[in-house]
This record gives sequence, C-alpha cells and structure tokens, in this order.
Amino acid sequence: MTKKEKVFLDKWEFWSRTMTIIQFLVVVGVGTYLTVAQMNYSKNNLYEENMLKFDDKLSNGTNLNITFAIEDKKVLLKSHGGSFDEDDLEGFLGVYDQLYDVYKMGLINKKLIYDDFSYDLLLAYNNQEIKEYLAQIRKEGSDFYIGFDQLAELFSK
Repeated sequence: MTKKEKVFLDKWEFWSRTMTIIQFLVVVGVGTYLTVAQMNYSKNNLYEENMLKFDDKLSNGTNLNITFAIEDKKVLLKSHGGSFDEDDLEGFLGVYDQLYDVYKMGLINKKLIYDDFSYDLLLAYNNQEIKEYLAQIRKEGSDFYIGFDQLAELFSK
C-alpha cells in the first residue's frame, strides 16, 4: 500500500467515525425532542381531563345552584332562610378543596384553574355566610376545607 493510499484510508476512517458519531447524536437528539414533546402533550391532556371533571362537578345540580345564589347575593343555608342544607354547602366546598389537592399534586395548573374557576371561587371565598360557616365548623377541626381557602388565596392577591 502506498503512502498516498494509507493517508486516504486514514482520512476515510476518520470521516467514517465522525459521520457515525454525528448520526448517533442526531438520532438521540430527535428522539429526545419527540419524547419531551409527547410528554408535554400527555401532561396537557391530563390537565384538560381534570379540568373537565371539576367543571362537571361545579356546573351541575346543587353546586351550580349554590354558585348562582352566591352571585345573586342570596342567603344560602336553610337555617338562615336559604335553600341549601349544610351537606349541600359542604359538598360545594369539598369540590374546591379537592381541586386544590389536585393542583398541589401537579395534576392541573394554576392558569387553567384561574381561567375556569377563579371568579366563582373568589365570590364564594368572600361570601360572609360561607366565612361564618367555615369559622363555626373549624372550631371542631381547624383544617376543614383548608384547601378551599388556599386555592382562593392563590388568586386573591
């Protein structure tokens, strides 16, 4: 083998290895990008599924009627002349309490909660009758529906 052929083969081996490394890096880079994109897509779908579940809980039946009563500044509890019993109000507060737990677990994001629920949540949080009810039941256990408060405080600033 001549010196010229040897130099050619050395260069060929160098470029062959270099191209193999570049191909590997491109494949790994594209694979990583696609994996991250798929994970973000899945995460957004999870957020949307959770939002729909909570929207369904708050937009139907008694919870929706409580929301309308709060918006209309009506009395809530039957014991005060309203239309709802304590179980109804506790169910309503419990949905927001659960929503905060789901938010804390990272299964829903703050922007989606703000966009869909903050208006009604803050009306409920600032409702005097609800404040008094929570103060009364928290004499028995100070953490009752604390997630309701914590969720509202995310948006009351």
